[in-house]
Amino acid sequence: ESNAFASCQQLTTLNYPTTSTLTASETMLTGCTSMETIKITGTGDMQSYSASKQPWNKVMNQIKTIIFDTGVISIGDHSFNGASQLTLKSITWGGVTSIGSYAFSGCVGFTEEFTMPNEITTLGTYAFSGCIEITKLVISTGTTTISNNAFDGCSKLSSITFNNVKSIGDSAFNNCDALTSVTIPDSITSIGANAFSNIEKLETVIYEGTINLCINDIKAFIGVSA
Repeated sequence: ESNAFASCQQLTTLNYPTTSTLTASETMLTGCTSMETIKITGTGDMQSYSASKQPWNKVMNQIKTIIFDTGVISIGDHSFNGASQLTLKSITWGGVTSIGSYAFSGCVGFTEEFTMPNEITTLGTYAFSGCIEITKLVISTGTTTISNNAFDGCSKLSSITFNNVKSIGDSAFNNCDALTSVTIPDSITSIGANAFSNIEKLETVIYEGTINLCINDIKAFIGVSA
């Protein structure tokens, strides 16, 4: 129901099960000024949401801690986009292997190095787009595909370790302005359109492979100063 827990000002934590059949309104927690922790409980896939329709939407900018149970295997689309006070260190990943589209888009509190847990194998489109304070990225060893726009607009990202990635999607690192060099390991066989576009500071691209690299579009590096 709308405003089901509105103005419960002492409420600090929401436990929300993956198996919930509740139709929860985005205004459910309106005025819950002490809410800081979301715990996703249960097993299986977390629900996906459309933009601004999460049950915790009205406290999104207050969320400082997220805990995923060990039985939770996926994070739904748009789940925590715009959670500006959330930090990477305050996320307990539990059993997560898949991160949905826009799940953490615009989380400007992600300021530290992001070493993805090796259990994560799937990234949705725009999963971490607009996380403008991430400076160093280490892709999990279990991830083979970086989806379209996954890190688009991470403007302070200056270092990427790809590990076992095989394919980089369209615009995956578009507008990552701080990149000055990129090393493409031999595991990568495909780079999508605009994957590294609009990066004026990018000076060096090193390909470590010995096979022909499939660059799907001549615009993969468009806007890169020679």
